[in-house]
Amino acid sequence: MDPNWKKAQEKVKKMFKAHEGLRKDFWFKEFTDTYQAQGTIVQDQPSDMWYLDSGQFGLIEIKTNEQARFPFKDIRPSQIAGAMRCLAAGGVSTFLICKLPEWQWHFVDGQTILDMRRNGDKSMKWADMHAITLKVENIL
Repeated sequence: MDPNWKKAQEKVKKMFKAHEGLRKDFWFKEFTDTYQAQGTIVQDQPSDMWYLDSGQFGLIEIKTNEQARFPFKDIRPSQIAGAMRCLAAGGVSTFLICKLPEWQWHFVDGQTILDMRRNGDKSMKWADMHAITLKVENIL
């Protein structure tokens, strides 16, 4: 059975694939991760997925968590660097964080996470995140 983080990624991928089939101005792809590479050495990636939506570039990082707060240590340095570079270039950086076992999705703008880390915060409360229903219009 797939771990929960993989199930979460598959849910987002399925949703975006359906959206891509309906729109000519939307395109997305996954970055290869270590799990998918099955032991092959892969370079650190900036996020789980990237997309183009009507000319706007964005990165999406998908996380799952069962703790009372989302710890920033769960975000890899390459993912922080990806968010910083994407935002600096005028793109969109999004973290989709799924609270388990409820499967409640939360949308967090990458800039918010960067600012909190810069301020010395080590984690984020669920109440400080924007709870969403997993739909394309709630993410893009």
